Amino acid sequence: MKSHSLIIGSGSIGERHAKNLIKEFNQKVLVLSRNPNKKFRDNFLNESKEISKISYEEVFNYRDFEVVVLATPSSIRAEALRNLENLNIGVIYVEVPAAISSNELESLNKKARDMKTFLFPGYNMRFHPGYNKLRSLKTDFLSFRGIFAEYLPSLHLWENYKDRYEAKLDLGGGPLLTSHHELDIAISLLGKVDSVSCLMKNTFLDIEASDHALINLFHKNGKVSNLDLNFFYKEYTRRIEIATRNELIIYEPFSNGLKIGNKKISYKDFDFNLTYIESMKNALKKDINSEFMSSEDLNHLLKVTDACFLSSASNGIMTKVK
Repeated sequence: MKSHSLIIGSGSIGERHAKNLIKEFNQKVLVLSRNPNKKFRDNFLNESKEISKISYEEVFNYRDFEVVVLATPSSIRAEALRNLENLNIGVIYVEVPAAISSNELESLNKKARDMKTFLFPGYNMRFHPGYNKLRSLKTDFLSFRGIFAEYLPSLHLWENYKDRYEAKLDLGGGPLLTSHHELDIAISLLGKVDSVSCLMKNTFLDIEASDHALINLFHKNGKVSNLDLNFFYKEYTRRIEIATRNELIIYEPFSNGLKIGNKKISYKDFDFNLTYIESMKNALKKDINSEFMSSEDLNHLLKVTDACFLSSASNGIMTKVK
C-alpha cells in the first residue's frame, strides 16, 4: 500500500516535489491549494492518478503522512501548519529558506515537536557534486566570494513580477532569503561567523522587498566572505570564487562547473533534479543531525541571517552574531 505525502503550496517547487515523490518514492501525493480545481503546470501531474489537489478542509479526511513538504512563501510556513497537530507526520520537509529568522525557526521547531515530528531543511545545493567536491578538498580556504543573480521580471512572464513572493516584504522576499544557499555554502566551507556587515537596498527594481543584498561575513577563524545577491542581472549568474594559498577555485554549478587551478570539472550532464531527490532521501531517514545539515548548522545559519537584517537596518554597521 502506498504512503501519502502532503505538499503545502502549489507553485513550481511544490510541483517538482510532487513529481519526485510519485516517480522516485512511490507516494500518493495530496497538494493543498487555494485553487484546488486549477490544473497543474506539469502535464505529468495532470495525467497522473497518484496526485490530487485538495482544499484545507479535505486535509482532515486523512490521518497519516510520511512527509509534509512546506513549499509556501517563507514567512507563512508556521501559519501553514496551523491546526494540523492531530495528523501523524513522519517528517516536515521545509524548502529554502528553512525560516526567515531564528525566532521563526524556533516557532517551526515547536510546532514540529507538538506534532511529534521534526523539520528537515531542504538545502538541496549541498547535494550538488561540485559542493561535495569542495567539501572533500584537503586545502585551506582563505576567502570566499559568491554571486547569485537573476532578472526577476523575466522569471514568469505570465504573471506580474511585483506580485511574486520574492518581491513582497511580508512574504519573506528579497535576495538574501531567496538565495539563502550562498550564505549557507559560505558558512559551511569557511566556518562559523562572528559578525557581519550587510546592506540591502533597491538598486533597480520598483518592488517592496530589496533587490540587492551586499554582505560581508567575518568568520570566527579570521577569514572573510563576500556575497553579492541581486534580482537585476539580465543573465542568470551563480558563481563562487575561493582563494587558497596555491590557486583560485571557481565554482559555477550551472555553467562552467568547477575549476581548481588548471583542472576543470564539468557538470553539464548532471541532472540537477537529483539534488532534490537526494535531499528528500535524507529527509525520510528522519535524522536531523546527519552529516547533511545538523540542527546546530541550521540554527547558526538563521542567527547569521538575523544579524544581516539588523546590520542592514543600521546602514551596514558591523553586527555580532548572537
